[in-house]
Amino acid sequence: MNYIIDQDQQKKILIKLALKRKWRYQIADDIGLSLPTLRKILNSNTPVIVNAKVYKNVNNWIERG
Repeated sequence: MNYIIDQDQQKKILIKLALKRKWRYQIADDIGLSLPTLRKILNSNTPVIVNAKVYKNVNNWIERG
């Protein structure tokens, strides 16, 4: 089953990336994604279709604050 990363989630990732002052590869590691997957999520026009594991990891990371 496919899930959708929307523009709001994309913005939240970018804001946290800036606030934490980390490189994208560090954030990808924190989320549990590969760097190419994180790039796809951040650089693509929304909505971005991802699998369940990626969607779960992204949302869990966003909620952790």
